[in-house]
Amino acid sequence: MPSSTLTTIRQRLLRELDLGIIIPNAKFDSAASTSITSADVMRNSRWTTNHFSQRNTVIYRPGSATAADNIRYAGDLTNSTGTLVHTGANYSDTTVTSEIPELWYDGVRADLEILDAINRALEFVHFSTFIPISHGGDLDYDMSASTDTNWTNVGSPSTSAKSTTARRVPYGLRSYQLINNGVANEGTRSATLGMGSSRSVKGFAIASVNVGGASFQLYDVTNAGTTSLLDAVTTSQEEPMLLIQEWQNVPSTTREIAANLLGTTTTSDVFWNGLWIYKQDNLRVNLPSFLNEGFKAPSIFQGRPKFSVANHVYDAQSLEMVELKENQDYVYLYDHHNDANPYAIMVNGPEAYDWPLFVEARLPYSHMGVLSAESDATNAPLHLLMPKLKSTVLNDIYLPRNPQNPVWLAKLAEANLQWVEANTARPIKSAAKKPWFSGVRI
Repeated sequence: MPSSTLTTIRQRLLRELDLGIIIPNAKFDSAASTSITSADVMRNSRWTTNHFSQRNTVIYRPGSATAADNIRYAGDLTNSTGTLVHTGANYSDTTVTSEIPELWYDGVRADLEILDAINRALEFVHFSTFIPISHGGDLDYDMSASTDTNWTNVGSPSTSAKSTTARRVPYGLRSYQLINNGVANEGTRSATLGMGSSRSVKGFAIASVNVGGASFQLYDVTNAGTTSLLDAVTTSQEEPMLLIQEWQNVPSTTREIAANLLGTTTTSDVFWNGLWIYKQDNLRVNLPSFLNEGFKAPSIFQGRPKFSVANHVYDAQSLEMVELKENQDYVYLYDHHNDANPYAIMVNGPEAYDWPLFVEARLPYSHMGVLSAESDATNAPLHLLMPKLKSTVLNDIYLPRNPQNPVWLAKLAEANLQWVEANTARPIKSAAKKPWFSGVRI
């Protein structure tokens, strides 16, 4: 997937808004303790000694060996050699290596103000993704978290970590890889759910097996076992498979349940893409905490498989996403931001749980993490990100310092137009289809 680093985004901003000068590495001749030299870029007889200092230019060296050398303010320019002195402490790093210095006018700090603006802009550029939702949807059953904090190892698997390997992630952002450490039936156990005694429960999981086999079974936490529940459903398929634990009554003594996602052989290597557990009498489905506004969860889908591979095993990539109707099949429970469980839907009846539910979420690219290091990257489309970033930088940094600057006002108008055009050219499209297929018979 195409991505852009922090360096690429920042330098493109500088060039497109003409906020300073970039000195390419090939044109960066040398650095001394008190200056930098670029004959090609800064040797100009028309420039005066204070050409850069009068513009309050910040010399930014993001590639310097020590962070203490990143920022200096420009002093005098020797226009016959292209040597620009600075006014701060001596540089400790005077080795050019692969550095690309940036000269930012108007006292703007690229490491502070521009960095903050880039991360703010990422809050307003969105992407769509399918997120599994169930009664464990707020406990990382959707595998959205980058860590496995909500999971407990069963045995001592040699690998127990989230993965973004594309072929193992048919839905959402990542899967959970577990490799057994020479012992069969190792893996992971989900976070615990409360359960009414003698009530019915159902489960789904998606597994892609690299080595050995995979096993999915509900687990009676109260009685610390599985003997009173249905047998495990297994697969050895490389292709992601949807495994189903049918409706089953838990014992009268059961108060809590979870799910075991295990490898059946001593060397099993399994990727788990999602887990769903539904309690038949509980019609409220909590949403993940990051879906904290209505526009972030515009559509709810039921994933109905078309192809059965074995008993209770279906091709996970054959799911037809059938959109449920708001206010008919479910209603949103939103705007309760201070509640312990603030975001949820209420389904109309347990038939909604016949197949796994997904929310087609709209999330900001900031959800994938902020940018900090020069190598940090985002796959936000640049034709969307750059107009938003330009307007953010102009509105928040430059225009407050000089509100009547005609150049900046013109560039702001241009950025706003680019933002509208970019969104028009990239309309939001739902995955919904006409629900003519009713799914495989249960």
